[in-house]
Amino acid sequence: MRLSTSFVCAVIAGWVLAGTTPARADVSSSETMLQSQFAAANSYWSISKVALIVDQTTDDSSEIITALRALVRAEGWSLIETALPMNSEGNLNQLQLTKTMSDLAKQNPQWLYLGVGQLIDEQRSFIASEAVKHGLPIVAAQDRSVREGHALISVKERVLANGRQDGRSVIINMDVASQLKLFPPLLMMRDAELISRFHGPRQ
Repeated sequence: MRLSTSFVCAVIAGWVLAGTTPARADVSSSETMLQSQFAAANSYWSISKVALIVDQTTDDSSEIITALRALVRAEGWSLIETALPMNSEGNLNQLQLTKTMSDLAKQNPQWLYLGVGQLIDEQRSFIASEAVKHGLPIVAAQDRSVREGHALISVKERVLANGRQDGRSVIINMDVASQLKLFPPLLMMRDAELISRFHGPRQ
């Protein structure tokens, strides 16, 4: 019997919200984190198309990109891939990025995935703010893109005072949710960390 995508994503999202993710020996931690991130994203807003913006200044993102391509194929989603535009000095071409976001928005992906890389680390706030201006919600590889930038959601490792990991939880930028008029389901809000510039974080 083949389980539906919506059922599988609902089950995985339950693991995320409960702070648990089943381990598999053949899956890396970055892959399971990616699965957790997109399970949360799919529970937030049902997915049929994902956009991926690639930082070509580093090879650090190659494993995540490969895993995302595999996940998209497995789920039957569409994937749009585009590179961060750079100028001749190797810096972000901000003017071209505005056009890139506009072009992506016209293709109507439900989510834009913001991965990792030197250029993304340096320019995460500007990149994400341009995405929001064009109505593109971001699911981010790193939770600091939610805290310090304009990404809508991510999934983070929960760490106890003794340094041990205690599962995973969703983190949501409520200011961005308000800008996009894309509010999370009540069940997700109950267990998520909610970030707001006006009210501070809420566990």
